[in-house]
Amino acid sequence: NVAMTVGSLGGAVLTLDGHGFGNSAAAITVVDNTAAPRCTDVALVSATRITCRLVAGVYTTSAATDLVLRVGTSSLNIGLLADATTARVTSAAAAVPEITSVLPTSAGRSDVVTFAGTNLAGADLVTVGGAACDVHSSTATQITCRVAGALPSSGAAVAFRTAAAGEGTTAVTVVGALQVTRVEPFRVPASGDITIIGSGFSVQPGDFAVFLHESYACPVTTATIGTLVCSMAAFPTSIVGVPVKVEVHRLANATNPTVTATLNYVDPVRPAITGVAPATASAAGGAILTITGTGFSADVYANAVTVVGEYCAIVSGSETELRCILPTMPASVPTAEVVVKVAGIVSPPHLINLQLAVTSVSLEGQTDPAPALSTEGGVSIDLHGTGFPAHGDVSLVRVNVGGVACAVSKVTADVITCALEGSRREAIGVPDLHSANIARPEGPQGI
Repeated sequence: NVAMTVGSLGGAVLTLDGHGFGNSAAAITVVDNTAAPRCTDVALVSATRITCRLVAGVYTTSAATDLVLRVGTSSLNIGLLADATTARVTSAAAAVPEITSVLPTSAGRSDVVTFAGTNLAGADLVTVGGAACDVHSSTATQITCRVAGALPSSGAAVAFRTAAAGEGTTAVTVVGALQVTRVEPFRVPASGDITIIGSGFSVQPGDFAVFLHESYACPVTTATIGTLVCSMAAFPTSIVGVPVKVEVHRLANATNPTVTATLNYVDPVRPAITGVAPATASAAGGAILTITGTGFSADVYANAVTVVGEYCAIVSGSETELRCILPTMPASVPTAEVVVKVAGIVSPPHLINLQLAVTSVSLEGQTDPAPALSTEGGVSIDLHGTGFPAHGDVSLVRVNVGGVACAVSKVTADVITCALEGSRREAIGVPDLHSANIARPEGPQGI
């Protein structure tokens, strides 16, 4: 059997049921009659089922395409995708997702854009100019996402995919809005390079003019869509050592007028950490660390957090709070230094405890501490405490109770559940009941 989720431009999931599929997905390919790969993300779900995702453009109604399943050196023709009369997978062109417009039409790094179109529900992947656009929401007619990377001034192509219908189609592009987010170094050097980070640039240095402190031209020597580098053999002494004030002019061309973006650096405030939560964490990492403080950048991507020198991946942030995923840390140290770096300036370190402690024991699912446990075992217990692996990997945890192993079944940041094996000792001295008489009100009972 051959089945596919709705969609006609590829990207949808193809399911093949049968036998003789072998035991390794690495040996399986789905190609066309020219041997070109036509399916990605091949998975051997079971001995009788294969799934894969059709690549864009192979599933159309304009030309027939043979699909061939290959397992090692064996191959099997599984039908024509485009021939509606003989295909075992048929086209559903009306269900193809399509983006028809975008607002705003120009955007920079971290800007939110909204795409409009049809069949957009369940969008699970959007890229703009090849960079991810983090999806916030999607409905049948609208996708909202946040641009993660810099966009070129010439416009960036949009690609997207929905979970049900696969890859969609669009002619929409997003023009990179001219934007300056950071300058390195933040003070004018005596000579050399100044690097300007932003969006809406191009790879042509001649498309841009850079001025420092309004009147000093700094010739652009290198350009990418996200950075400009300007250089001088000697900067004017009157501005050397002064926080940079930079103007970037994107010069007019046939399609775009002259646009100016400015950034005025003042003496930067050194970031400072005033608190972290939780204050005690597991060395296994995986928990969300919330850092409060001052001097953080409103641009989440301009902040960097390290814990014991390892990067803590930021998931959200503001000028006063950052949230990141703790990395794996050395279990041999009792504390870990947390540091925030903004525009090259490092905060004083703040310590968190790497403490493994059991604070109470209860029967499984209960919170009140158990006053006593039978030495016979046979019960599941919850260990409450700190420093447990937040990501729930039970393979990292060993528990002994009275020298006897307690089999771990579940782990959270503050609870470990394990089962004490029941005793197998032989029962002895069990009384036998031979006979019984009805009890009388008084006298010998005869039992």
